[in-house]
Amino acid sequence: LSAINDDDPAIRRIAASVLGQLKHEPGVPALIQHLEDDNFLVRRTAAEALGIIQAKVAIDPLIRLLHVDEWLVRRYAAWALGQIGDTRAVPSLIHALQDPSAEVRFRAAEALGTIRSDQATRALTKALSDQNEIVRRFATWALKQIGTPEAMIALSRWNS
Repeated sequence: LSAINDDDPAIRRIAASVLGQLKHEPGVPALIQHLEDDNFLVRRTAAEALGIIQAKVAIDPLIRLLHVDEWLVRRYAAWALGQIGDTRAVPSLIHALQDPSAEVRFRAAEALGTIRSDQATRALTKALSDQNEIVRRFATWALKQIGTPEAMIALSRWNS
């Protein structure tokens, strides 16, 4: 656990990854702390690890990461929020469907499908028209996961 505080960002990144792979819940506070690391790759790896651990206490810090400059960090924050599966993240993930990065948009759509909140139906329906094919595919998948009549109607209209 001490390696997560090493001076070398490569060591911190490896430590964060290992904590996630081991689903080491005692490491969650340190991982949350490193969501603000000065190295964006450490932040990205800490977000991923928190998603693997499914650390509900990390919801708010991960939501804040959806607004950082680095698209890679935003992408993994969206993914982690989906893995955690808490509906508190839904409004922020809906907003992330408008992100400039297609990588973030498709992870947000995936996360919304994993969470299965019908609150996301309208935004996911709009994402069916995204210029990026992967975003459109994940929006389709997410609407199928939500599975409400409204989501199914949106899909049938889109497919016709």
